Amino acid sequence: LKLISPTLLRSSCIGTFIGCVPGTGGDISSWICYNQAKTWAKDKSMFGKGDPRGIAASESGNNSIVGGAFIPVLTLGIPGDGATAIILGALMVHGIQPGPLLFINNAIDVYTVFLALMAANIVMGFFGFSLIRVFSKVTKVPMQLLLPIITVMAVMGTYSYANSMQDVYIMFAAGIIGYFMSKFDMGVPGVIIGIILGKLAEQNFTGSLMMSDGSLSVFVTSPICFTFLLLALIGLLSPLYRDSVKRLFSRK
Repeated sequence: LKLISPTLLRSSCIGTFIGCVPGTGGDISSWICYNQAKTWAKDKSMFGKGDPRGIAASESGNNSIVGGAFIPVLTLGIPGDGATAIILGALMVHGIQPGPLLFINNAIDVYTVFLALMAANIVMGFFGFSLIRVFSKVTKVPMQLLLPIITVMAVMGTYSYANSMQDVYIMFAAGIIGYFMSKFDMGVPGVIIGIILGKLAEQNFTGSLMMSDGSLSVFVTSPICFTFLLLALIGLLSPLYRDSVKRLFSRK
C-alpha cells in the first residue's frame, strides 16, 4: 500500500479531472494514468509485467472518472459519457432539471446521488478485497490458453463494431506494430493515447478554427486555452527536465 499510495492519489485526481471533460471515457483516463505512473516511476523495469503501480494507476483512473463525469451532468446538463447520458435521461424523466439551479431546487436529490456514489464505492471496495484472491487466479492461466481466447474476442468485437473486415485488418496491423514497439521499448501507451484522443482533438481543433475564422491566435489569446497549453507544455518537459537533473547528479 505504501508503494502505490502516491500513484493512487495522483491517478484519482487525473481521472476526476478527465471525467469533467465531456466526451472522454475510462479508456482515455486509464492510459493517461498508466503513462503518468510509468513516467514518474524511478524503476520502470516491471511496468508491463505486473507492476502494482501500473495496475493501481489504470484502475484508479478508470474508477475515479465516474465521479468527475457527474460534475458536467449536474451543473450544466452535459453528459460526459454513455453512462451519465442514461442518468441524465433518468433525472429528466423524474422531473429533475440538471443545471446551476439544481443544487437550490433539488438539493436533497443531489445529496442522494452523492451518497449513492459513496455507497457504490464502499460496496465495490468490499467485493474487491474479499474476492481479490479469486480474481488473482486469472493471472495463473497459461498464456497458450489465454491468448487464443483474447484473440477471438478481439476479432469479434472489432468486426461487430461496423461489420467490416477492414477494421479487423487494421486491428492486426496495429497489433503487429504494437508488438515491435513494445519489443524495442518505444512507449506504446503514448501512441494509444494519441489514437484515442486524435479524433476528439481534431474535431475540437476544427471547431475552434471555425469560430475564430481560421485564426490560430484563439489558442493563445483565450486565458483558458493558454492555461491548458501551458500545462501540456509543463507535462511534456517535466520528465525531460527530471531525467537531465538525474544525469547531472549521477555524473557528480
